[in-house]
Amino acid sequence: PRSHHYFQHPPFQLEKCLNHNIPVALGTDSLASIRPDQHPQSLSMFHEMQSLLKSLPTLRPQMAIEMTTLTAAKVLGLDSTIGSLAPGKQADWISLPCKGTERDLHEAIIHTTTPPQKVVIGGKTVLEKQI
Repeated sequence: PRSHHYFQHPPFQLEKCLNHNIPVALGTDSLASIRPDQHPQSLSMFHEMQSLLKSLPTLRPQMAIEMTTLTAAKVLGLDSTIGSLAPGKQADWISLPCKGTERDLHEAIIHTTTPPQKVVIGGKTVLEKQI
């Protein structure tokens, strides 16, 4: 969404794509096309999801997370190994502190300002902060 905005493209027709069962993944490509006034210069997927929800306020936060995980893996042809926590798939996940309730969990995840406390890739811990 931030690159889309940077290049001043017309609004993305997400609802039209979804209505036609076209999978849409959310990602980021380069710092070169992220305007400093949108978010700090980072390739943060949290910032991408925030921008998406700001540009499409009717989109459910759960859908933004799915576009970043499940759908992204699917469109890359990697959904048999990544994109969700399921038997036979790589165990890739992060641990975030959450003060939200189950009802607003997806919103709390997207708008977190705290870096992950734990990062696991392929079942191996690559970052763990002491609490």
